[in-house]
Amino acid sequence: PIGDHTVTITDENNCEITETITIICHQPEIAIVKESFYNDSGDCSDIGENIVYLFGLTNEGNTPLTINSIIDPLVGLTSITYDTGDDGDNLLEVGETWIYEATYSITQNDIDTGEVINQVTVNAQGPLGQIIQDLSHPTDVNSDANTITTLCQDPSVLLSKVITSGSPYTALDDVINYEITLTNNGNVTVYNPTVTDPDADTAPLYQSGDTNTDGVLNVGEAWLYTAQHTITQADIDAGFFTNTATGNGSADTDGDGSGDTPVSDDD
Repeated sequence: PIGDHTVTITDENNCEITETITIICHQPEIAIVKESFYNDSGDCSDIGENIVYLFGLTNEGNTPLTINSIIDPLVGLTSITYDTGDDGDNLLEVGETWIYEATYSITQNDIDTGEVINQVTVNAQGPLGQIIQDLSHPTDVNSDANTITTLCQDPSVLLSKVITSGSPYTALDDVINYEITLTNNGNVTVYNPTVTDPDADTAPLYQSGDTNTDGVLNVGEAWLYTAQHTITQADIDAGFFTNTATGNGSADTDGDGSGDTPVSDDD
């Protein structure tokens, strides 16, 4: 069994030799904790903002360890670099905690998903060549779980409409021309954008704005539409004409590449 044992050996001359033998069982174990730190600077999440990850490696066994690799599958993560903790011998000793750091810049897909989820693996080796590994947990050295960083989402569109010609009108069949702009002024992708104006002669006609021609109202894009209304006798009798255009779409808030959250605005 493990521990100190006293052994007495007697030779043929009845001479005794007594020795204390210590039996040690090497039990190499390692744990890794992965914490995330994210600050959206007080507004909602934007592309390019950074998540800082700190990786804490601890020796949970009873023997020094050599760290072979730390592997994080998150595409776009910077190199995982050592920060502090080693006493200079390049061995993760019992009681030591080594800290590593890496940075990740969030993408539009991350914002559309509303979170960044990932997990890291550490591979190490004991003094007798034993290969061990551990999957990370955000806080607990005894468990394995993904590190989840929640991002702020703001699904929104803004519609504006201006008269470009034909106002004020003076006669039957005068034509009022409009420009209608539908803007993605939020921070998530909007699918299936539409603009309607029930009092226009025909449906508003798309003119420009889809910069990458993907049919998706991307963050920051402003799509321009035109419409017109021909003055009727009722408009002349009323002495004025008012109408409202509406912009609709479906924001992607789960990152699956399709809309799931209705957004709308009118003017």
